[in-house]
Amino acid sequence: MYCEFICLTGTNLKGDDMTIINNFDTSSTGINIEFNGRYDTYLSRINFEESFNICEELGYGCLIHNTGDDIKSVYELFSIPENKSVRDILKALLTYYDNPRDLISDCWWYVGYTRELSKDDINGFVRYCLDNEECLEFIKDNYTTEYDDITVTGFSQGDIVTVWYNTNHVKGDISTIREQFTNIIFGTEIHGMLTINDKEYYITDYLKDYYWWDKDSFINSFMEFYNGDSSDDNSNEYIRTWLEDNLPSHLDYI
Repeated sequence: MYCEFICLTGTNLKGDDMTIINNFDTSSTGINIEFNGRYDTYLSRINFEESFNICEELGYGCLIHNTGDDIKSVYELFSIPENKSVRDILKALLTYYDNPRDLISDCWWYVGYTRELSKDDINGFVRYCLDNEECLEFIKDNYTTEYDDITVTGFSQGDIVTVWYNTNHVKGDISTIREQFTNIIFGTEIHGMLTINDKEYYITDYLKDYYWWDKDSFINSFMEFYNGDSSDDNSNEYIRTWLEDNLPSHLDYI
């Protein structure tokens, strides 16, 4: 999800939504420092809602990755066949149709527009398509579809979802894709700012992983950058020491 916590040395102020630590009451060097950082659950929730559409009709724990195209219409299938061969053919059909809504419309046509679509309706429509020579040839030639699904697990027992996604929009190997979805669905993203003499630095710019706070890694990464931003070695030494002495080992969840 998402994270921010505010912290540096000297003064420690805690409001309703964040903790602030700075050196404003102890600094005699002319260097004012303030750090804020947290695991931001609110912004993580926004990120999740913008990234996925929840489809209760498909059953518990099924999400559609939102790529800005019309894949959301896949919800309207209401039920994905469990039979693997039918499942794969259905994916191929999603590629055969120019627009997922066209597939939905034809499914409705198949049942005569009389009821909500069921698993049996989808299975029946797939079998109907297999009797269509043009459609059958396309499926044979394009069995690799641009739509795929992946199972993602969280950090607690029972945290498991199925994500349908467009392979043209989501790139990488299976482990990379699974990690990406796991972070957005089950993780909390870090958010915050380091301010030195009124100049602001986003802390995520110096983190290898937006979803995991590593104090030492952050300090090393930031100072490597900041060393090139300042020619004052004494200033750099003071800042590094201050960060090491005052940054939190763990961030709060807000």
